[in-house]
Amino acid sequence: MDNLKKLKIGVVAGGISSERDISLKSGKAVHESLSKNGFSSKLIDIKSKEQLKSLETYKGLDLVFIMIHGKGGEDGEIQSILKKAKIKYTGSNATSSRRAFDKVKSKEIFKKNGLEVPFYEIHWFDEFEYEGKIYYSLFAEEAFEYSYEIDRFVVKPSKEGSSYGVSIVNRPGMTWFDEDEDGLITGLDSDLKEALLKADSYDGEIMVEDFIEGKELTVAIVGENTYPAIEIIPPNEFYDFSAKYDGIGTKYIPAKLTSKETKKLSELCLKAFKSLGCSGWGRVDLIKSKDDGNYYILEVNTVPGMTETSLVPKAAKLAGLSFNDLLVEIIKASID
Repeated sequence: MDNLKKLKIGVVAGGISSERDISLKSGKAVHESLSKNGFSSKLIDIKSKEQLKSLETYKGLDLVFIMIHGKGGEDGEIQSILKKAKIKYTGSNATSSRRAFDKVKSKEIFKKNGLEVPFYEIHWFDEFEYEGKIYYSLFAEEAFEYSYEIDRFVVKPSKEGSSYGVSIVNRPGMTWFDEDEDGLITGLDSDLKEALLKADSYDGEIMVEDFIEGKELTVAIVGENTYPAIEIIPPNEFYDFSAKYDGIGTKYIPAKLTSKETKKLSELCLKAFKSLGCSGWGRVDLIKSKDDGNYYILEVNTVPGMTETSLVPKAAKLAGLSFNDLLVEIIKASID
């Protein structure tokens, strides 16, 4: 512990992504806890791309505690910069971070490693005017299987966090879109259109994913250890931004699992985490299906939130660790 307290730690937070405000809250919580417990900590608020890329930003630091959520922090960018500067940092390396941040790439890897994921398609969407009329272009890598078979699905940007741009769309009881005699799309179901526009505003590549009804679970990982699983019971259809950070109406309970189920879930989450090459610490989100009882991996978060409502600190508490104990374990896992 004394050796760790000799480290000059920079808690890097903020950034310029849509998750800036949450990132600042996470960074502030980490910095204040470290400082209060005798660590040499400095809070660095990243306000521009230039500041993020400048090696001067990290001058004199022994370790960077990465708390930038979303682009710039979870997509491998800051990790590449710190590697170049030969400065140690918390969490996964650049390559693994990029894999985890890209929902399409990570799902492909999960499938190759025998892990179950919800069925999904990749779409590109555009709205344009031609000869005074509004048209829509909707492209998919494969045929529109969702259009006629799935009653409810999730629409979300392929590269974004904190549930930004995510929508649940229910089958309207009619065709999803209208076409003219030339096959041009002239009208879209209003809910689908809104969901596509919302996702497209964050990332041009849109994931359309089967909505799996069941228990939403999350498992925190630090080093080689998994912490007790938490079941999330949101007040609405899914665990959206408001449910995550406002916390109003959201219930968090220890997942009710047998010892056998706990072991299986721990192994499953470690496999998902390591299949992307992730290390240090992170969080695996998944669904236990109400229909078949199987676990479906949703995503791996390489820089989870550390606010008062965040899941990793809750899981650490269930494991008997204080917030600062958790930070120490993350630092240890990052410098070993």
